[in-house]
Amino acid sequence: MSENNMEFMRTVEINGVKMEIDLRSARRIDTFKVGDDVKLLKKGDPTSSYSDKEDKIYPGMIVDFANFQDLPTMVVAYFEEGGWGSLPTIQFLYYNEHTTGWDLVYCDKNELKVSEQSILQKFDREIEKKQRELDELVGKKEYFITHFMVGKTAADIKEDEA
Repeated sequence: MSENNMEFMRTVEINGVKMEIDLRSARRIDTFKVGDDVKLLKKGDPTSSYSDKEDKIYPGMIVDFANFQDLPTMVVAYFEEGGWGSLPTIQFLYYNEHTTGWDLVYCDKNELKVSEQSILQKFDREIEKKQRELDELVGKKEYFITHFMVGKTAADIKEDEA
């Protein structure tokens, strides 16, 4: 290889695999469409003393392209499974040239799986908890009506408030 061409060559190592890249032709071109599965890398903040110190990867899906004239933006819904005490959540990332701290790559359907059964169980537990809270409030309201509003009608209550 000539010396002129060597100035454009770089050796890059990714996960222990060394590759020579010609910088004149090397570029990343990704083609995405709405509905594509993606992996999002949220880059950690090494200065943080909390859990956001570490890099995290989230499963996501492209849900929209907002073709703004000055700032085309890709809208990505991503999923946080949550821990034992927290619910799974769906967040939205607005990915454009001003986005920092995030990277996005294509994801094969089998590549990044979420624990569907576990997630459904978490939602079911939270629904049951909220249902018990609702039942308790309905019971308190009925108790109040039965014991504290004896002999009153809805019209009497409106007169009392006026």
